[in-house]
Amino acid sequence: MVFNLSEIVHCVSVEIVKDFMEMIIHHIATIMLMAMSWSANMIRVGTLVLCVHDAVDYLLEVSSLLISLIFSDICLSVCTRKS
Repeated sequence: MVFNLSEIVHCVSVEIVKDFMEMIIHHIATIMLMAMSWSANMIRVGTLVLCVHDAVDYLLEVSSLLISLIFSDICLSVCTRKS
């Protein structure tokens, strides 16, 4: 939980980027879900939430990196699903 709080502080303290709101919402949702699972004595559910949100963090960072490096076409083709 402390890691997610430090990520919120980091997002606020550095220059605001395009995906600022998405990252803030992501970290706040993670903290809220972990705190609610701990307070309801559902530690297994909190662990599952932590694993899912940590797995998604890698995808968010890679897409942010691709957008920052002006590979937005690659990012859009990898991160979006075409029907």
